[in-house]
Amino acid sequence: MDQKASQFVRHLLANPSLKAYAPLQKEEQIISFLRINAGRLYPTLSSPDFFPGQSWNQIYKLLMQALYASTSESVVSGLKEFFSRTINFHFLSFFPRPTGRSDDRETRLFSFMMRLIAHPLARKALTGPYSAIQLHLAHRYLDLIYDGRGYIRFELEKVQKLAMSQEEVKNLIRTSILLRPAVFLFQVARLPGQHEVAGLIPFQFAQKVIQALEKELPFLPAELLESAVYSNVSFDERNDIPATARLSALFSMLACDFHPGLKVDRGAVGQERSWFGIARRNHRLFGYDVKMTDELYRLAAENGW
Repeated sequence: MDQKASQFVRHLLANPSLKAYAPLQKEEQIISFLRINAGRLYPTLSSPDFFPGQSWNQIYKLLMQALYASTSESVVSGLKEFFSRTINFHFLSFFPRPTGRSDDRETRLFSFMMRLIAHPLARKALTGPYSAIQLHLAHRYLDLIYDGRGYIRFELEKVQKLAMSQEEVKNLIRTSILLRPAVFLFQVARLPGQHEVAGLIPFQFAQKVIQALEKELPFLPAELLESAVYSNVSFDERNDIPATARLSALFSMLACDFHPGLKVDRGAVGQERSWFGIARRNHRLFGYDVKMTDELYRLAAENGW
């Protein structure tokens, strides 16, 4: 049965419409497809050719196990590539040296990412961050941000006081994005109303998560952990959260809704510009820094994204 489940999942993953999606995006698309079409799929999947005598719940469980295994293999491969060839951790030298050993930092950080993949809620929350890394969002936008003297660059250099190169800021934000779902390893506290819609956490709870992560990841500076965790906090609640945290939130959420390969008709608005347009109109609901969304909207518009 496991082999048949794997074969069926491979068939679904081979759908041309999913080709451009990141692995975790494909996983969400297939989960949605199975849930919506359960009634239509069950007669076929419960036949002698597939899973005879099995209930839909049993079949669904088999398919999920096969899907998670396939997706995890792809994500792990992508993360290995990211850690070995894409990211450079030299930016960590600009922060006070943590007390934990740093000689095997990459290995231990990779192991921590494996924990996120194995945790159901953290895995789902990793969809946007992983896609943002694959789409090189921080790289593309930071190049444009540093070409000018706008609000975001001021927040990074003068307010957050990041005395490091543009490339090192990119790597700081990339790592912050990847660690953003770490809050789901803990019992997530939610605020009522808008925070339930936006998936944000209270500032006080974020502080507790940072304290816990400092014990679990003692080889990483507090500034990096704060950037990752505070990206889950509303800017409307705390307007002093780091600029890198605000950017991590925006890039992660943009990537959640991004449709790779989507063709835009001539004269139509690009999907990134469209997303930032919606984000700035709803900045209070989702906890975004409206000045950041305005600047990113302008950059996306100027570049036809």
